[in-house]
This record gives sequence, C-alpha cells and structure tokens, in this order.
Amino acid sequence: MTCKIIQDLLPLYHDDVVSVDSREMIKEHLKTCEECKKMLESIQENIGAVTITEIDQPVVNGLRVIKKKLHHKTIIKVLTAVICATVLISALIYGIFFFEFTIPHNVAAKYIPQSVISPLDFISNIRGVNAVDIFMMDDNLFISYSDTIWTRYIYRSNRQAQIRSILIYTSEEVEIPEPPEPPEPPEPEFDPPGFDGLFEPSEPPEPPEPPEPPEPPEIVNPLIQIDEASKVYYLERYPNRAVINELAFLNGILLWEKS
Repeated sequence: MTCKIIQDLLPLYHDDVVSVDSREMIKEHLKTCEECKKMLESIQENIGAVTITEIDQPVVNGLRVIKKKLHHKTIIKVLTAVICATVLISALIYGIFFFEFTIPHNVAAKYIPQSVISPLDFISNIRGVNAVDIFMMDDNLFISYSDTIWTRYIYRSNRQAQIRSILIYTSEEVEIPEPPEPPEPPEPEFDPPGFDGLFEPSEPPEPPEPPEPPEPPEIVNPLIQIDEASKVYYLERYPNRAVINELAFLNGILLWEKS
C-alpha cells in the first residue's frame, strides 16, 4: 500500500473508524515510514490544540443568545400554563359551589310540602334547595327557588331554604304630604314719631309653638305581609329588579290560593 493511500486513511485511523484489517496494515506501515508517522503526529497535535478562535466566537455568542431566549420562552409558557390552570380551577369551583340557577317549577314541586295552609309554609318547610327569592305585589306572593350544581346533583343537604331577598311592590300610588308652610313673622310695634311717651311699649309677641313631629311610620314585619298573601305564584325566572311592575310577574305559575 502506498503512502498516498495511508495518508488519506490517517484521519480515519486517528478517529478509530477503520476496519480491523486496515488498522493493522496502517500500524505496520507506520513502523517503517517516518513521513506517514510524522503526519499522524501532526494530526494529533492539531486536534489536541483546537480552541475557539475569534472567527468562532460570534457563533458561540449567537448560540448563547438563542439559549437565553429559549429559556425565557420556557418560563413564559410555564407561567401562562399556571395562570390558565388557576383561572380554570377557580371558574370550576365557582360554577360548582357558588353559581346559582333557578329551579324549574316541575323540579321545585318535589320540595314543596303536600299540605300547605299558609304562604309561610312555602318558606319554612322547603328543605334542600339553596335559597329563595320573595316578591310581594299587592296581596300576591311570588317565589323562586335557586340551587347550585353541588347541592343539586352531588350533595343534597337537609337544611332549610334561606330567604335571600324580599322585595315589596305595590301598584297603589302613595301621596307624599306637602310640608307645612312656615308661619308669618309678626309685624313689629313702635311709637309713632312726635308722640314720645304717649304709648307704652308693647310686650314682645310670644314665639309660635313648634309643630308636632310627624308620627314615625309603622314598621311592618315582611313575614307578616307574606303570610297575608291570598295567592302564591312560582317564578321560573327573576323579574327585572330595575323595572318592577305587573308585566314582570306574568310568567308566574299559580301554586296556592287562599280558600
């Protein structure tokens, strides 16, 4: 084998990627050929002295920048995933435990007592639901029960329904009394000019008696008003509280009427 072929194989021989037979052949040749032996030593020295040159430094700096950007992107992705998971879990907890929805009439009928003798029975005897809203319009009572996913499908408690809000509405117009007019001040008395001493000074007028304070309005217990209702209706949707009128209660389903 010529030196030309051996020198072409020396890099592969140095990296130990030649076959066993070729390696033995090259080793035998190096024992007798000084030129090929020096070339192998030169290859070993060049590879051992490889360092980062000035030409390679910008490449290394660019790789460091890319690595730093990838690290920042990884942190942003992790934080985004944590925030999204927190929001999702919070929304799930709110939707299961705290979000209330109105119970339909056919479902609420299961929780209404069989024997009802007064409108208060619809409040004091209902158990298992989450809350109750009460609207009074004249002598009619409108109620609606609400629930949550937790208390509806997962855990049905035996606690009594709590009154969440009571709204009293009347269609009668209440006249607001006008405030009384203040009394006119008395005219001052004086002696006419040129008649000094002829008229005795008059006594100062007595101050007017203060008007009696109006009687405080009678405080009526809302539960008493509820118990005086003649009809009880069920609402499957809440009326608009900003505009409470007769039209807001047209969707009421009659549950009970006083005999």
